[in-house]
Amino acid sequence: MFKSLIAIAAVTAVLASPGLPTKVVPIQTIVAHPYKIEVVTKPSYVGTNGMAKAIIKPSKGYKWNTEYPATFQIQKTVYTNATPINEGDLKLVKGAAIVCLPYKGEKEGRREINVTVNFSVCNKEECLVFRNQRLNLSFIVLKKEKTNPRK
Repeated sequence: MFKSLIAIAAVTAVLASPGLPTKVVPIQTIVAHPYKIEVVTKPSYVGTNGMAKAIIKPSKGYKWNTEYPATFQIQKTVYTNATPINEGDLKLVKGAAIVCLPYKGEKEGRREINVTVNFSVCNKEECLVFRNQRLNLSFIVLKKEKTNPRK
């Protein structure tokens, strides 16, 4: 705290000194991540297959780093096993990385599945690596509708 006060006093003294030219320099703030993640679920009915997708879209000025070994680790559940998704399971479509997770609904309801992602995106100056990014996918299982035969 004391060091902070000294630093503030020193800056104030320099700024208050007469005769020194002052120059206003704008400070840029980066608020957004260099990527966006969308999660899409195609619900299943009890006993049928559904699909959950994670779509990672690099922001404008960034691209998916194909040289970085991206990994996706899925939480072990009754619907999935904990095997990592291989690089070959990742599809690049229009610059976005898409991972599809098929599942089979055994019981009605919504199940949140945790996924840990490691990946990289690059712009013209640098590549950024994101490790242990967590996201939740939803497996949605609907009650099987009874079909009424027409008389």
